[in-house]
Amino acid sequence: MDLVFAQENIALTKKKKAHEMNRHFQNTWGVKLPWTKFVLGSNGKVVRVGCTVCSLIDGKDKLLVAKVDSLWKHAGYCKALVAMPKVKVGEHYFLKSNAHVVNEKIYFPKGSKTVL
Repeated sequence: MDLVFAQENIALTKKKKAHEMNRHFQNTWGVKLPWTKFVLGSNGKVVRVGCTVCSLIDGKDKLLVAKVDSLWKHAGYCKALVAMPKVKVGEHYFLKSNAHVVNEKIYFPKGSKTVL
C-alpha cells in the first residue's frame, strides 16, 4: 500500500514540461488582433478565442483555438509558397477572399464597437 501511495505522490509532484506550461494565450496577442474576445476557463486562463466580427455577421458564436497560428489563418494571413503577382515566395500576404475578410468589409461600415 505504501508503494502505491508513493507512486501517486511522485506522479502529482512531477513537474510539467515547458510546452505544457506555455500553452496559455498571451495577452499581447489580443492587442494585435482587436477582433478577438476571450473565453476564460475555470483556472482564469484563456481557453478559447471568439471572433467578434464573424459572430455578429453570421449570427452565431465563432470560437477558435487559442493559438496564434490558428488566429492568423482565420484572418486570412498566409505565407506564399509559390510565386504570385506582387508577392515573392516566402513573404506573407492576406487572402482577400477569406470569410473573415469578407465579414470585416460588412462589419466596419455598420459601426464597429472596437476600442483601440
